[in-house]
Amino acid sequence: VRDWDEKIITQWLSTGNEYAILSSYPTEVAGSINGITGESLSHTVPVICGADPSRGDGLVRNKGAAEGPQRPVPMLQPFWAAGMSFSRGHLTLRVPYDCCTSMMFTGEEFSMLLRSWTHGYDVYAFNESLIFHYYPPSRLKQVPLFWENTKRMGGHKVRLKSTNRMRILLDLTGSTASKIKDYDDTDSEKYGLGKVRQVSTFLAIFGIGVNQTNPVIQDHCGKIMSGKVHSYLTQYLERNTGIDYSKVPLNAMDLID
Repeated sequence: VRDWDEKIITQWLSTGNEYAILSSYPTEVAGSINGITGESLSHTVPVICGADPSRGDGLVRNKGAAEGPQRPVPMLQPFWAAGMSFSRGHLTLRVPYDCCTSMMFTGEEFSMLLRSWTHGYDVYAFNESLIFHYYPPSRLKQVPLFWENTKRMGGHKVRLKSTNRMRILLDLTGSTASKIKDYDDTDSEKYGLGKVRQVSTFLAIFGIGVNQTNPVIQDHCGKIMSGKVHSYLTQYLERNTGIDYSKVPLNAMDLID
């Protein structure tokens, strides 16, 4: 939309959080922007409130964004999206994209989420849609697909190696860590977890069980979309350091009604 750059900075500033990340999947562009004025015609914003387990590898894949009402300020959400992400530049310096996860699709966003969250960052949905995206009606036939490159990049063995790296670096292997031999440990500290928060805290609070045989993700979309999770967690917000999760009860979702 017109003046999107100024408006997106204003949205970020309104979080009052130096470690805020505004992120989601853009809404469909058709019917969303006035072609003459450049103003948004949308009255909703996309929010990522849920995810699905990826059975067999212990990773997580976001569900599609749900459209919710516009709000006065951006609203906290648990998940980060590659579709659209805006933050201070120090995020890129502290949490750079992993160099060595060729052919990763499922798990890429979960990796960036856990790495940024453990570095102290918090993810918010936009409070007003500023950027939109064209989604072809039959995407599978009209646009190139990520998976078309699988054979050229070395096949599924390469993807498995990347998955193993991700599970090791994100500390999601549990008792199976010693059994994983085929993975790339290049710059593991640079592309690993932060030291501000623990992965186990995130998984416990948001009800995510990641294991290869019986992964479980609790559904908190109602509480997230209503803004109740945002209201509850922001009472622990420190402007210069983000949400202080050391003070948030691990059963926080059960305390929110």
